[in-house]
Amino acid sequence: MGDLGVKKWFISSIFILNVVLLAGCGKTNDANGVGNTQSEEIDLSYNQETDSQSRRCDEAGAFTADGKYYFDYSGTTAGKVLMFTDAKSGQTVPVCSKSNCSHSGEGCDAYFTNEEYPLPDIYYYEGNLYMPKLFGDYIGFEKVALDGTVREESIKIMRFSKNTIVMEDGTESVSIYYPEMALHRGYVYYSDYYPGCTECGLYRLALDDNQEAEMLFEQKDDNPTVYRVKPYGNVVFFQAGKYGNSADTLDIGMYMYNINSGEIQEIIDDAMRYYAVSESSVYYITAEEINEYDVETGEISKFCDLPTDINEGIPDVFYKDDELIYEMNYNSGQVTQYRITKDGKASEISAADWVEEY
Repeated sequence: MGDLGVKKWFISSIFILNVVLLAGCGKTNDANGVGNTQSEEIDLSYNQETDSQSRRCDEAGAFTADGKYYFDYSGTTAGKVLMFTDAKSGQTVPVCSKSNCSHSGEGCDAYFTNEEYPLPDIYYYEGNLYMPKLFGDYIGFEKVALDGTVREESIKIMRFSKNTIVMEDGTESVSIYYPEMALHRGYVYYSDYYPGCTECGLYRLALDDNQEAEMLFEQKDDNPTVYRVKPYGNVVFFQAGKYGNSADTLDIGMYMYNINSGEIQEIIDDAMRYYAVSESSVYYITAEEINEYDVETGEISKFCDLPTDINEGIPDVFYKDDELIYEMNYNSGQVTQYRITKDGKASEISAADWVEEY
């Protein structure tokens, strides 16, 4: 048997994003708001200690009031080192309390093996870090102290999906699919979608608890999908639908789950690309423009034209400091950001003034 080639695909991976974007190129996005009929008031306010932190599709890390935590992969290929950048001083150090430590092995507080911790994601919740970790065939969370000295199991979430293909030369190619996850107000919200599944859904599981997961939304048949799970305030936004067999059968919309009332409704019946949430609106990318969905009224209006040709790469959008940031990952590998003000005017951001999403 030849070498085992492991392909690790994530729900928010570039692979899946390309499928969505390419499939949508031949379809006009005249998105219609379904309307806001929820009986429970919508509140999109943010609490850093308990609320999900947004992130771009290719960036992982966690922010606290004191600074940012992230992984450094520049050392051994077998693992990575947890780093912390102080917000005030700008100093970056490994999260390790041991003196004379090389930060290159499992005796180090900051060292995490790639085998046990296959994902780059880090989550912050109420004074602790949460790291996705493998527990046998299950993906779950380990709770880690901010100084790295204590690690303990939090929860096991679900059995991860694995697909093995035997190549013509007899070697095996293994694709592993992990759920898209978000920590928010006491729960892990996650989707168990993976390419080729016949059913998938949105679930929630109490953090640091052994209870069973609760299914909130289910999608079946005809290449179903549930993805881009983004909790804000007392709402969890997500996109769901069916890919079908061609661009003509692509049917993906945006949904809103009220965590207080348990109500779920489709708010936009044609929204397949990236979106961002402010304190009052959802901004989402179509084939030709960026639209604004008013959360309170359910009305949709054009916000602005796209700053760049959508076919040139993979576009992303996020909201920061009362401004919308449009980001294009060009097919050439170049990344460019545009700042879009409230009046819909876009201007390119220089590399020196790069904006982070958090």
